[in-house]
Amino acid sequence: MLFLVGSSVSPVRAQDEEVLEGEGAEQEYLNAINFGFIYLRSILREEEELTGESARGADDLYGFKLSYERVVIPGHLAIVFVKPFLFTRGRYDSPLEILIKGIFRRKAWEPFVGAGISSNIRVFAREREEIEGKRVEYAVGILAATGVAYLFNPHWGVELELAYTYVLNPSSVSQHDLNASLNAVYFFQRGQRTERHAR
Repeated sequence: MLFLVGSSVSPVRAQDEEVLEGEGAEQEYLNAINFGFIYLRSILREEEELTGESARGADDLYGFKLSYERVVIPGHLAIVFVKPFLFTRGRYDSPLEILIKGIFRRKAWEPFVGAGISSNIRVFAREREEIEGKRVEYAVGILAATGVAYLFNPHWGVELELAYTYVLNPSSVSQHDLNASLNAVYFFQRGQRTERHAR
């Protein structure tokens, strides 16, 4: 009886192992969608540069972001389009960022660094509009980012990212923006074979 059970189960297990081995040699997922929470510290220009009065300090903005990532060189390089939505009292920011990201695969871990450009539409309301003397401001900047992703399985992961943006506009409300985000990542659409999801 034990022999029969063993002989009947073994082929099934062998088939399962073959399937798992086939899945272990994962193909690169060339697309990803990220969504999560973001915090931004906007360091404001000194008021004295504009009006001769004291410095205004910084704004703390909170919100969420969506991004789409496309791998252009599997295992090495990706282009990312990022759309954050940020809020604080009397101020709303709607940036659009394009980032070139270098990827370094370490099995389930994926460290990265990147650089790109940022365009931002800031909308001021209530007292803040009176202080700034305008309702809408458009700002352009250059950004750098670094972070790491951890892959739970071939489709899902979590990502921590830190970024810095230097605003190029001389008359912009802020010149330095620092942000941190925590995102869920969903990978889809396979490409060529790599070791991205090897365990």
